[in-house]
Amino acid sequence: MIETAENGRSLRRVLVALEASVPPQDILEAAAELAACLEVSLMGLLIEDDFLHDLAQLPIAREVALGAADLHSLTGRDVDSHYARQAQRIRRDLEAIAQRRRLECSFGVQRSRGGRLGAFATRQDLLAMSLPYGKIHRPTAQAFLKNFLQSEAKALLALPARLHAKTPAAFPLVLLGDHRLGDPHQADLLALAAKIAKRWNSPLHLISAKASFAGETTPPVGRIVRHSLYRGEESSQAIRRAVPQAGLILLPEVPAEQDLRSLAALETPLLILNREKTER
Repeated sequence: MIETAENGRSLRRVLVALEASVPPQDILEAAAELAACLEVSLMGLLIEDDFLHDLAQLPIAREVALGAADLHSLTGRDVDSHYARQAQRIRRDLEAIAQRRRLECSFGVQRSRGGRLGAFATRQDLLAMSLPYGKIHRPTAQAFLKNFLQSEAKALLALPARLHAKTPAAFPLVLLGDHRLGDPHQADLLALAAKIAKRWNSPLHLISAKASFAGETTPPVGRIVRHSLYRGEESSQAIRRAVPQAGLILLPEVPAEQDLRSLAALETPLLILNREKTER
């Protein structure tokens, strides 16, 4: 189950995986908001890509300065200095964001080949990662999901590269799936969604493939809006139609790569649960 620390249970931290090439401010804000909802701690982890270190060892390695035509050699010391500056800035941003929300926070730096996270995320973590910029192609979607699935994390907050300088809490919450009685995983997901909706003072929009909602569990949240998924309609199309200004989309299971690509096009944060790990 996906459980929070408030009852001494297993989920204790939102772990934000950060790359040096991605501006961290909006990503940290969104991850901190979710950590505050779940009453867990926040950790920022800067991933140093071994490929860049390897590249810097080549005698032909060169660096081009943005906004200029300058071309100069790239060394291992240059790479180390770049990561050190990024780490200092991220740590400062992380501490300021956590302080505003009264969250416990920590920060670390890890080297990894290709940005893989398998060794760093634990079963007590909700992993937060930024989706790639622009249109997501099939190999990119597969690699993104593989990175999550090979980790021990029970859930993933997949954040669009462009968050438009806003936190998800300003907009409605969407929960996909058929929320039937007797399914502990679905019941747990509903409780999680209700907790977030309560903090945001937001309605919870339930989108189900079933025309009838009879027999569904009723989440403990004030305002519930139910929508049916039309025959042949993709989840992303239903969200565009029913909740075009969604602030967070909850998925009960890891989506197929094609579904991830279509949902990512909405540029809305996705909270994905790994049923296999939450049911352990």
